[in-house]
Amino acid sequence: MKECWACGKKIKKMMKKSVLGFFCQRCFNLFHSKCSDCGTIVPDTRIEFVNDEKYCEKCAYKHTYPIVFKKKENTKMKHAKYSPSKLSQVELCPGSVVMQEGLEEKITPSAEEGKLLHLKMEEYFSNRGINKDGLTEEQISLLNYCYSVVMEKLKLFQESNGSISILKEQKIDIANGLTYGHIDLALIGEKEAVLFDYKFGYAEVIDTENNLQTACYAVGLYELYGVENILAVIIQPRINKVSEFNFNKDRLLSAKKIIIDIISSVENSEEVVLRPGEKQCKYCRAISFCPAVKKSSFEIVKSEDFIPSLSPEKISILLDKFPIIEKFIKNIKDYAKNIIESGVEIPNYELSNSGKTREVIDINELYMAAKNEFGITGDDFLKACSVSAPAVEKIITEKIYNNLKESGLKITKKDCQQTARQFLSKFTVEKEKSKTLKRINI
Repeated sequence: MKECWACGKKIKKMMKKSVLGFFCQRCFNLFHSKCSDCGTIVPDTRIEFVNDEKYCEKCAYKHTYPIVFKKKENTKMKHAKYSPSKLSQVELCPGSVVMQEGLEEKITPSAEEGKLLHLKMEEYFSNRGINKDGLTEEQISLLNYCYSVVMEKLKLFQESNGSISILKEQKIDIANGLTYGHIDLALIGEKEAVLFDYKFGYAEVIDTENNLQTACYAVGLYELYGVENILAVIIQPRINKVSEFNFNKDRLLSAKKIIIDIISSVENSEEVVLRPGEKQCKYCRAISFCPAVKKSSFEIVKSEDFIPSLSPEKISILLDKFPIIEKFIKNIKDYAKNIIESGVEIPNYELSNSGKTREVIDINELYMAAKNEFGITGDDFLKACSVSAPAVEKIITEKIYNNLKESGLKITKKDCQQTARQFLSKFTVEKEKSKTLKRINI
């Protein structure tokens, strides 16, 4: 005697079997729908709504994304189909390539800033200086940080190589033309090279040794110039980090094989293999309609009523799925806002204004005006200000570094940061944050 997957009742007869499990007749009707196209009865988790019609996953794509299961080359693509920045995503989820075909990249403020700062770095080395137009003080500081790291490496490279070539934002073919990418900056000698990759975000990226994107660029330089020793440098100015790794010939050939294997596994496969996960789903443009993500979401909802009886192992599996589901929900909300703004009505939902915020334009000007007109003291004014210890530490670090640099002393920013931290320790107190769940990487 089997139990109904949904209600848990013992089933003697009228048992219905599904990919989810066994159902009583009532629950089977509740949790399953008939495809309007092919007539197949499938679980609701595998049903898509297109123009108020119900379709199974396979038929839905014929009505919404007709290129999903077809390998169609787009000769007008701005970026490579297997771009170096997306290759690690493809390795983890091969089907993400097909799912994202035809979908435009989402333009975010962070992406726009990154594009601007990369352009400014290119100008930096062309003009030997920064065009500060449209830049904040922080952005100028980020550019100076990258420039100082590059110039330090450039000086050492020139001493050992003499005549060198400098490449800026150059397109290079990778793995015999299977893909291509644009390198930020490279120094090319007779037998060796230095490769630079700027990362202007706040999140720490994978170290150079295990960074597949950087390995792609190194392979491209090896194939183009025949250099068998490439020092790859990832610069992350916002977190004050520089990561390096030296790619020798054996490591370059190994990286090339990995690239070829990843691309070939997708190109030669007749199936769309989807493997959802936090890393591969984070920046995936297809997460809103991905059937694998939807299935994961349903598994979590299914488990909700049985939380007290869940095993530690099952809890671990569900926790791994949460980042994916959170991203899925966010994308649905963003999409809902967009279509409402375009004039589409969503039953029971509307956009509402959450009010306005006030932002101080010039804090110094405000203080002086308040002091002169109302007699506000510095102590009173500071009570209304929120001071971030990390932000103050960064300002002091920059000041120490610039002063010592002007005096001709050789010192790293890390040393300056330590001095700033010691100074701040007199005026700050450390408090324990609330405990959070953290995944242990095994």
